[in-house]
Amino acid sequence: MGAPRGDLDIVMELIERWKKEVEREGLGHYLSRYGNPSQKAEGLKGKKVHSERVDITIEDMRIFKRDDGIITTTFLRRAKSGLFKDVGVGMLSFKREDGRWKIDGEKWYPLSDKAFPGGNAYTVTIGPGNSPRVIINEPGGKGQNRGKTPRKWVTARGEVPENPDIGEYTIGAGDVLLINVWGHGDLTQEVVVSEKGEFSFPLIGEVEAVGLNVKDLEAKLARLLSDGYVINPYVTVRVKGYKSRKVYMLGQVRSPGTYSLDKETSLIEIISRAGGVTDGAGWIIEVVRPSKKVPDKPIIPDEAKKEDIIRVDLEGLLGGRPEDNIRIEGGDTIFVPKAAYYFIFGEVKSPGSFKLRRETTVLKAVILAGGFTKKASKRRIKIRRKEGEKTIKVRVKLDDPVLPQDTIIVPESFF
Repeated sequence: MGAPRGDLDIVMELIERWKKEVEREGLGHYLSRYGNPSQKAEGLKGKKVHSERVDITIEDMRIFKRDDGIITTTFLRRAKSGLFKDVGVGMLSFKREDGRWKIDGEKWYPLSDKAFPGGNAYTVTIGPGNSPRVIINEPGGKGQNRGKTPRKWVTARGEVPENPDIGEYTIGAGDVLLINVWGHGDLTQEVVVSEKGEFSFPLIGEVEAVGLNVKDLEAKLARLLSDGYVINPYVTVRVKGYKSRKVYMLGQVRSPGTYSLDKETSLIEIISRAGGVTDGAGWIIEVVRPSKKVPDKPIIPDEAKKEDIIRVDLEGLLGGRPEDNIRIEGGDTIFVPKAAYYFIFGEVKSPGSFKLRRETTVLKAVILAGGFTKKASKRRIKIRRKEGEKTIKVRVKLDDPVLPQDTIIVPESFF
């Protein structure tokens, strides 16, 4: 997300080295470093514990290039041995010094297995400077988000990544499916769902798939194959390529473009995938969700109907306010506009231009500009404001709102 490819390769190699080192050191080292009270780690003792091998699995990895040049990764980490199991969120940071990358810091957020049924155990948000922040969602607590266990992104020992949210994803046109009929290698097929919503499969011909989830399609194929072709078929379906559910990221994000939804995805997650917002982002995000089927292209807010636009407060979203973290749907266009600015001149300590934030008043603008000078006239403040093609001057009070492109003028007092 924003880092040069060569740097990402090195970081991935360092993560793999870190994982192998933890595995090699054994369970005793793991418990002394990460011991999780919720898994009763304190009850494990003895020589066998120190030599016991630990297998580490890394899932749901996300990479952030911070504004200070440090690369930070977050991931779900599972540890397992014959005596112990553990799960939590890891955060590794990497810093470049003397032309070489090295681990700069490590954080560990233990989780309970009880946190997983029925929802995400944690949320990763983006804070100032594109720095990630981990929020642990306690089971049944106010921060609980309804979702699925994060999908695998990197796995140990070359395992094949599992299907994210298997059984929940709705298949659409353009999706690539890997179908396996166990015990019948000739029936293992990679198929593409056509625009009509169908694909061709040996023995049974055209199969309609659009609108079905993965488990429904597995059951449908098993039923069709068992009708005189295969005895008690066991069918598995994996979505190999997600093409049908696209969203468009436009405006002030680090990596604008088209993204595929491979699971239930929130607004903060899709922004994270796009590298986070830039420093020039405004405080309102506009999500265009067409009420009618439209051509396969983004729709900017100026082209959309008012009722098709959802406005989200960016500060509330990044601050973790649940109502701002809406679910994203296929066909959405997420537009992060440029920030609006205002200007303040005259008898303030730091005159200049400032980013307009939510509910900025004249008083807030003065405070951000360092406050009044001793010569300032607080009762004769004016704003030079554009109205259409005209520029007008308005005398204002300290609690009056500031609008985009306003120029605030604080005159000198006569006394």
